[in-house]
Amino acid sequence: MSRFARIEPLLEKLRGVHPAWVAIGAALTVVALAAFAYAPLFGEGMILTGDNLHAWRLSEMGNCIDDGQIPCRWAAELGNGYGLPLFNFYPPLPYYAGDILHRLGLSYLNTVDALFVIGLIVAALSMFLLGRSLWGTLGGVVSATAYVYAPYLALDSYMRGALGELWALAIAPAIFWAVYRLVTTGRSLYVLPVAFFSAFLLLSHSLATLILLPMIAIWAFALLATRGPDFWRPALLGSIAALWGLGLAAFFTLPMLAEGGNIQLENTITFSFGAETPLYQSNFT
Repeated sequence: MSRFARIEPLLEKLRGVHPAWVAIGAALTVVALAAFAYAPLFGEGMILTGDNLHAWRLSEMGNCIDDGQIPCRWAAELGNGYGLPLFNFYPPLPYYAGDILHRLGLSYLNTVDALFVIGLIVAALSMFLLGRSLWGTLGGVVSATAYVYAPYLALDSYMRGALGELWALAIAPAIFWAVYRLVTTGRSLYVLPVAFFSAFLLLSHSLATLILLPMIAIWAFALLATRGPDFWRPALLGSIAALWGLGLAAFFTLPMLAEGGNIQLENTITFSFGAETPLYQSNFT
């Protein structure tokens, strides 16, 4: 048992507070402690980053939905007015959420900032879930605070403007938590969160998904190994959850994979300066 796990019951007995209220209070504390990470996003206008196209993409998402194009695939006003199949290949989840916020009254610029705020708050709460399961409530608070102030999340939010990647990194700890709970308890209750969080990851950022899925698989197999001969039930439930998650995101992933040959994917890994220069090789020449 960790030190955090030993301290937590003592605190609860001293205070006479129900554990559920302790967890809720700790989650609110995490959101408050994370305030310095997202406070600059409440300023005037929109934070200027390396990717200032989010407001235009939100506008195109709104046009898609107004036209009855659900799920949205074709951004008619992009590509110098010729149109682009943007949402057929670019994960659309943050923009669907942004369209809801815009319809509730936020401007497109304020919606972009709100989406980054949501990403940072979800990152903190997501890591709190994982940390609390592993090390108790205090461990969850410490883990969440450390995670939300990780320099890379600040880089995504304030310099790169990588909204989709931020959302993927925000939901990632929740997937690890859901897998942990499913495998260690063997309860079907956790099939739903594993499926939904996995779908959210697939619909947020494709490259982050490629990096995270092998790590999630290793995590799941390592946990299953601790179950001994009793591994079959959580393994079956995990398989069902994974297939469910893939199915939920299939409206995006299947067309993206099927039609990937129609776009110039090679340009994402090369620069063209008269001759093709591999992107990563160019860092060493």
